[in-house]
Amino acid sequence: MINSNIVYEYFNNLQINIVETLQLVDGKNFINDSWQRKEGGGGTSCILENGNVFERVCPYSAYECKIFYCKKRRS
Repeated sequence: MINSNIVYEYFNNLQINIVETLQLVDGKNFINDSWQRKEGGGGTSCILENGNVFERVCPYSAYECKIFYCKKRRS
């Protein structure tokens, strides 16, 4: 049987590591928004906009495991 707490912790730590690494690369901090659903569940959404390297980065909440980013064009 899969322990959902272990899975949650794994993806939560993965999100934290991705965000921390991208902050080091870009030099700008993410904005974090923790949320809870009344039906149960929740997560933390993170977004970096108008960074030094990335135009927009948003690693979705831990259970969605998607990463979206746009790299700035070099002039």
